[in-house]
Amino acid sequence: MMRLEEWLHTPIGSIYGAPAWGSPLDEFKHEPIGSTESHVFEVAIENRISKKLSEDMPGFALQAIRCEAIDINSVKISFVAEAGRYDTQLQLTTS
Repeated sequence: MMRLEEWLHTPIGSIYGAPAWGSPLDEFKHEPIGSTESHVFEVAIENRISKKLSEDMPGFALQAIRCEAIDINSVKISFVAEAGRYDTQLQLTTS
């Protein structure tokens, strides 16, 4: 789970020698989180993270993921894997 936490806080393109490795969450920083369509936004994050996570950490064995918009800037993401459960709250915008 520590590797997952590192991955979540490492944007794509920030590691020398492995520019493709890292979280794709920056792709969503301009999306309307608090809108009436937030469920579409949440599912898009879940799908993108699960696909990218399987590419970057193939041995992680993700079993479930759930994203929930908390407010206009933040999401709560819950992961379930063989190693256990990990919940995190992340801010998507810099404002």
